[in-house]
Amino acid sequence: MIRNEQVKDKMPTDFQSRVLDRSSTVTIFEFIPPEIHTSEESLMASASALTRTLKGFHGDVHGVYIPEIVDETARGIDIRRPERVGAKLFASYVKNECKDQFQLDSLITHPFAHTPTQDTQDWLKSTHNDLDIQNIVVVGPSTRHSRLPGMSVTQALSYMSLLNKQAYNFFPGAIAIASRRASGNDDEPMRMVRKIRAGAKYFTTQIFYDTATMIDLLESYSSTCETHSIEPVRVFLSVAPIASRHTLKVISALGASPPDNMIDSIFAQDGSTGNRSIKMIETMLKQIFDHCHNNNLNIPLGLCIGHVTEGNIRLAYELLHRLPPLVRQYE
Repeated sequence: MIRNEQVKDKMPTDFQSRVLDRSSTVTIFEFIPPEIHTSEESLMASASALTRTLKGFHGDVHGVYIPEIVDETARGIDIRRPERVGAKLFASYVKNECKDQFQLDSLITHPFAHTPTQDTQDWLKSTHNDLDIQNIVVVGPSTRHSRLPGMSVTQALSYMSLLNKQAYNFFPGAIAIASRRASGNDDEPMRMVRKIRAGAKYFTTQIFYDTATMIDLLESYSSTCETHSIEPVRVFLSVAPIASRHTLKVISALGASPPDNMIDSIFAQDGSTGNRSIKMIETMLKQIFDHCHNNNLNIPLGLCIGHVTEGNIRLAYELLHRLPPLVRQYE
């Protein structure tokens, strides 16, 4: 375990500097932690294998995004979702593996709303002081939950901002959901503005497969920020290849099912399902980057390439090969 004996000011990490540099593209790799019954030896081996692989992408991947998997019923879809080890725990193994090889920042999530406020405050301080993990992505609860014991998204962001005034160095982010559109203050771009004001330095989107819906969100986000005199912060566009019907089922359970015409095309014939999904993702992202570039949307973009099942991790690594060269042309 890595421990800082005292909290002190630090220079931004390479990942943080790139996120703040509006002229740079930034790529992060989302890795689902191993199942909860995994032995310590196997956890170390998993972190070591991940680190060795991402080292091969050094220069193209700038952080590893490790989500905390919260047990929530998945939209009525019959699917087993095994319990996973905590994001903080697995990130500590990754950090230990990285320290003698290359710098790779970890981004982790925490179920703020599900955890009593005092426990969360203690968790944040120990995560920062004991592990030197600064990049915390605040994820809100499902709309199904109306009474939870912990902090809201803006409360968690504001609390980290307060800690930063006390010589902490949190670099907080939040989630953007393109399909969460409404009127007035409940519209997603307005939610994003409130999160920026509370301290969010970047957003990661929900996994998506609908180009038009994402472009519409980015356009509204840009114009809403302009209206409120807020500079837009970076948006990581989250994508995940579809390896099989099982992968599709997991992604659908996360609320990110592709449109029917895309599903039909991916599974139109035997074999090469994953390759077809990769080509569709490439096309989708090129359309989004082209639109933002050609219409001078004042939004720095990034990529979040997702591993959501053991079955699609090879394809996720393939996306790491293919996507960074595609987006570097927009730097």
